[in-house]
Amino acid sequence: MPAVSLKNIVRKYGEKKALDNVSFDCAENSRTVIIGPSGAGKTTCLKLIAGLETADEGSLYIDGRDASSLKPHERNIGMIFQDAALFPHSTVYDNIAYGMHRLGYNKDDIRKMVQETAEHLHIESLLKRYPGSLSAGERQRAGIARAIVRKPGLLLLDEPFANLDARLREELQKEIISLQKEYGMTMLLITHDQSEAVAMGQYLIFMEEGKVIDSGPVRKVAEDPRDLRSAMFIGSPAVNTSPVSETKDGPMFFGTILNVSLQGRNVIGAVRPEKMFLTEEGRGFACTVQSVTHGYRESTAECMSMYGPLRITGTDFAEKQILHVSFHEGDVMLFDAETKERIRLM
Repeated sequence: MPAVSLKNIVRKYGEKKALDNVSFDCAENSRTVIIGPSGAGKTTCLKLIAGLETADEGSLYIDGRDASSLKPHERNIGMIFQDAALFPHSTVYDNIAYGMHRLGYNKDDIRKMVQETAEHLHIESLLKRYPGSLSAGERQRAGIARAIVRKPGLLLLDEPFANLDARLREELQKEIISLQKEYGMTMLLITHDQSEAVAMGQYLIFMEEGKVIDSGPVRKVAEDPRDLRSAMFIGSPAVNTSPVSETKDGPMFFGTILNVSLQGRNVIGAVRPEKMFLTEEGRGFACTVQSVTHGYRESTAECMSMYGPLRITGTDFAEKQILHVSFHEGDVMLFDAETKERIRLM
């Protein structure tokens, strides 16, 4: 039984559909990430699950129960936001304990649970301090503690690490995963950060304009997308795309004749930059390096060819350098130009 299940959810703001017939499941004790551009509907999904928004159409189930009429505190949910949103005039202890006081826990249980959670997150020394005296990382740890202190069945995270530096972000990602496993929680994270999605997720849902465009195991969606929009959004550097044109010799993509039949369809081809490789002059096709972005292990060259712009990854590029590049036909992905859906032509 899925821990969370959305069925044909529609949420409107006036005439605009923020969510347009959205359906997906989150497996129990799993880590699912919703990724997509701004305005995709990610946060609206989270608010609906949390009980902060109400769907105009469709059904929401949590642990097999219709959750449409459940109040937020009845859903056994913890939420972690981008801003920890701590009460400034309460100590860290009181911030963490706040929800349990409201739900009627006795003081001894509260003290024990707060202490245990603080130790897990290495903030036991901060319990008597106030939020204004904490660093950004300490505030976020306190916010995480408040969300998980009751060991909720479902943990919702709304870009919780966006304001943190890279090293702290990585530390907290690992700690959240560790706590999710230890407590047996189902986790649903929304982010626009692809590296965070890969680091934290087991399953990926890609949304755009209020719709679920692609979904599945993280690696599956990243490496074998079923839609051009997810192929173009997921992956860094971005995928190379170009129309596949009919020639007298057959369909051509970036100067290479493909062994397929377009069957009269308008097709866009795509190949990942890391799948392209350098060749000797006279093989493949030529392109000129326009700019280079250097990374820790490899660089990305932004190039221009007679077939259009493209990116290629490697270790030794220079501006204005002439490259000769190619790719294996099996690495080319084909998409219907109108529907954007993946096609596999023979």
